[in-house]
Parts: sequence; C-alpha cells; structure tokens
Amino acid sequence: MVKIPTFHQKHVNDFWRGANGITPQTPYDAEVEVEDGEVFPGKAVFSMSERGMIAECSLDSDDELLPHKLQADSNTTLRVPQFGFEGSVHVYRVPGITWTQNRPSGNPQIGFVVDKVDLPWTSDELSHFVVGASGIPDFWYDDAMFKYGTTDRGKDVDKARLGSSMIPRMTIESDEWWIRVAKLNPIETDDESDDTHRITIQMKDGGSDRSEYDRFFEQFSPLLKFIFGSTPALSIGVGYASGGGASWGQVYNSKPLAGTRNNWFSKLGSSQREFDLDQMLTGYLNLIHSDPNNDSVFRKLFHHYAVSEHFLSLGLVEMAFNASFAALEGMCKFILSTPSFKGDQAKFITLDQGDAIGRFKSQQTEKGMRHVVDAMVSAITNGESNQLTIPEKNKNPHVIDVLNSRRNETVHLELDERAGATSIRDYQLWNASQYVFELLALSILNPTGKFLLPDRTNPGKHEIMGKDMLAHLRSGQVKFSSRPAKKT
Repeated sequence: MVKIPTFHQKHVNDFWRGANGITPQTPYDAEVEVEDGEVFPGKAVFSMSERGMIAECSLDSDDELLPHKLQADSNTTLRVPQFGFEGSVHVYRVPGITWTQNRPSGNPQIGFVVDKVDLPWTSDELSHFVVGASGIPDFWYDDAMFKYGTTDRGKDVDKARLGSSMIPRMTIESDEWWIRVAKLNPIETDDESDDTHRITIQMKDGGSDRSEYDRFFEQFSPLLKFIFGSTPALSIGVGYASGGGASWGQVYNSKPLAGTRNNWFSKLGSSQREFDLDQMLTGYLNLIHSDPNNDSVFRKLFHHYAVSEHFLSLGLVEMAFNASFAALEGMCKFILSTPSFKGDQAKFITLDQGDAIGRFKSQQTEKGMRHVVDAMVSAITNGESNQLTIPEKNKNPHVIDVLNSRRNETVHLELDERAGATSIRDYQLWNASQYVFELLALSILNPTGKFLLPDRTNPGKHEIMGKDMLAHLRSGQVKFSSRPAKKT
C-alpha cells in the first residue's frame, strides 16, 4: 500500500529539502553568541520535534558554567555561517557533564529551541505561502465535503481509511490577497504534530518575493486573534515558487492561548455565511496602511482581547475583565484619534504633554469612552439608539458607567494580580466588556457600516413548564436604548 504523506510530513520535507539548505541530523560548523557579545564556536545538528526546530550543539569551551550562563541568557543567537543561518534560540536541555580531574570532560552539550528565524531562501518569486497552525476553535464558515479512501491493489478496501467528512474552512479576500484557513482532513492529520489547520496565503496578481509575504502575514495575524478570540499556535511556514518548489522557510514555534469559544465569530452560528469577512479584511488593511502606527495599535488591542478570553477559560474572571476593559479603553482612545473625531480629541485626550500624549485626561476616561460608544451606536442604528445600557440594581445605567465602576484602575500596569472570589455578575460584566469591544471593532473594520451585530450577552430562553430557566441571566444583557433629547 502506498503511504500518503500527512500534511506535517510533507510540510517538514518541503521545509528541509526545499526552503532550507540545511539537512537534518547533519553536523555543521556553528557559533553561539550570548547577550554580552561573547561568541562560542562549535557544531550544531538540527532536527524537528514536537517543540519545533531543535539545534543540538557541542560548543568549544572549557567553562563549566557555560550551560548555566546560556540558560540564564535572554538574548542568545545561533549562527551557521555556511548557510547564512542566524536565529534567536533558547536552552531547553542541558545533558549531564562528565568530569575528569576536576574539569569537564569534552565540550558542553546544549539543546536549543529555535524561536523564530528566516531560513535561507532562493530569489524565486513566491506563488503562495502555507503555515501549519493549531489552537484554532471550531468554526463553520465555509464547509467543504471531503471524501477519502485508500486501497491496496488486489486486496479489499481498507475500511479504516474510507469515509467522508465536512472540513471547516474560511476564505477571505482583499483586492490584493487571498487567505484560507482550513482544518486538516483525516488523511492529512497524524500523531507526529500538533498542527490541526493550514493557513494559505496567496497574492492575486502574480508572484512576489518572500518579504511581501512575511510583511503581510505579520500584519494579518492580529486579525486572526480577533476573529477566533484566541491566539493560534504557528509551527512552520513554507513559501512555494510558481513552479511548485519550496523556496523559503519560516520557523515560528509559538504556543496557542485558547479562548472561550464565546466571541462574536463563534456566536454568529449559521449566520456566519452572511457575514462579509472580505469587507472586514479590507477595512482592517486600510486602517493599517493609513498610519504606520496602527499596526502596533491593533496588535496590542487584539492581543488583550484574546488574552482576556484566555484568562476566562482558566477561570480567572477578575483578570479577564480587567484585561478586557483595558482593551476597550484602548479601542476608545484609538477611535478618538481618528479624523472623524478630530473635533472631540482635545476635550478628552492629552495632545501636548510628553509621555502623557494619547492618554485620557484626568477624570475624562469614563466620559471619553461614553462619548465614543454613543457616537458609534448612533451610527450603527442610524440614530434610532444613542447608548448602550446594562441592568444594575433595578436601573439601566450606561454600560460604560457599570464597567468602569468595577475596573481596576491600575490594570494597564498590573495584569498579573491574583483573581479573588468570582460571581455570576463578574462573568456578566466581563462578557459585556468583550461585547462592547467587539461592537466598536466591527464598526471600524466595516467601512460601509453593514455587519451582523454580536449577540454574546443575549442568553436566549430555555423554558421548562412555562418558566424561563435563564431569566436570571437577563441582568447581564447589553441593550440598545435612547436618552431623551435635551430640552433647548
């Protein structure tokens, strides 16, 4: 029977044989440079494991403290000059040292994990770039039927490898780019790798060099955190030339931060097919390109949003809420910095005081956030509503008032504090904070203003013998409402 290579096997083979001039399990002259600039020559042997790309090194040094120095060093670089290889690494294994006459016998043996590095590439233009990923929550946006089966000539069908399944996938396009996130089918998965998905990126109008693909993927990655409410793990990426051969490799070795599967995208359900992800991607890229600083802004905002979901999945409700409110505050400050709010900036934001530039003025945080939320709500509803409220003590105050009364004032500095006792109200306020962030983010990422509203704070109904068993959760629902117009 012909063995069909899995995605991981093919990906790794392409990585070593095509994109990477280095051969696994082969010793190469190498050097390790530590943070203070000292360099240690030696030999390096590369391999791939569940940790990612591994470099086992034998270093020319008689310093018995070198392994400990390397473990403590936070900025270690490994080079293989023969191939132009240079990457940041960290120690994961230090084998025992044999001593002879009070001196170490042989060179120190150190096992490194390669954190992130470009592997040597050719000058060929790329037709597409493929990245292995995991930690992506279940989604059902654009399914595809996959039928599979393997046979051995002259023998019966191997029924264990025969069947069909629906493969979740998501396709997003902009004017220049085409992206697909798809779950691996049963034939492509194996026990050798944690990869569960592939991310494929392609430039529409012909090929481009690897720097364009690298730049675009770095810009696009934060948007994935917002879409999925989690931080996917990325293993390795391989860029392919138009002729089909691998010509560039990238090591990521990032770990997943799981979310709660409770964000706007997962809550859309069957309505996902009606949501225009293409429009959202276009709006996101336009914001990134309009101001170079927006790239780092969205990287921070979407990171905090996803980390908040991760904290909640660990049961750390207080930390989750504080991280969420920090993201929401940042989103409001960003929106105030946009041209459409130019007339309001000086009222709420410091514009001319050194390190304080861009921050809310004293006593203006709540007012500034309310102003942004009200303006965006009015735009979304065409003026039918001008605020968001949430039940609190038999009243319906503004959602920002309720959230701000519960937030930790120093959360932007102290995100690692221990969570105390939690309650259903703590969860509801975290959920409400994430909801308002999603609403604002979706508003600015969809330039036409047309998108499906999230419903994560709506608990629905579950009636038993005529009684709604979820009625108590209604106290956490964020609602659109209107303030009476001021009398003139």
